[in-house]
Amino acid sequence: MNQAAALISHEIRRPYSRQALQYLIKTGKLTRCVVRDESGALQGIDAEILPDEYRKNVDTTRRRGRLAIDSPKPAPESPSPAPQPSPPTQKQTPEQLKRSVALLPDDQVPDLQTSRERREHYQAELAKLAVDEKRGELVAVEAVKKEAFTLGRVVRDALLNIPDRVSHQLAGEIDPAAIHQMLSKEMQQALEGLANG
Repeated sequence: MNQAAALISHEIRRPYSRQALQYLIKTGKLTRCVVRDESGALQGIDAEILPDEYRKNVDTTRRRGRLAIDSPKPAPESPSPAPQPSPPTQKQTPEQLKRSVALLPDDQVPDLQTSRERREHYQAELAKLAVDEKRGELVAVEAVKKEAFTLGRVVRDALLNIPDRVSHQLAGEIDPAAIHQMLSKEMQQALEGLANG
């Protein structure tokens, strides 16, 4: 029998399989709850730390059967009060999740659950953007820039064509009021053509 298996008590193993605990210790996913002596040899597992560390570092979403994230029930061997199990992770609201993700420094490595929540949050944001784009409520920046450039060019061309159209008529006109009226009429027609077209 493996030394790690011999040191894991029945109360700890109840919600966790022996093989799973051995694997998690070997792969380094469980480190804080593992008790070692000065030489580094395995002495046992701290039953109070195990559920919290297991919940933070082990992906339980792909397991078959029941999830092993509940705190183990301590054996009633002493009259002293049993340690309280850590509260289960509560589902955060999107605003709470957004705040907790934003407060994490970029160089800090979050635990598995926080990383999963962060990934889910950003995937939901991307899905929302895709839906808004399909509904036509969201437009690509490049398309807006291209359309604005095209519209600006049309306005410029329409205004620059006014002198070519009215220069011959204005050459024979000496009345300032008539010149003003002709220029205003041409500008109004050019701008109305842009608004309608």
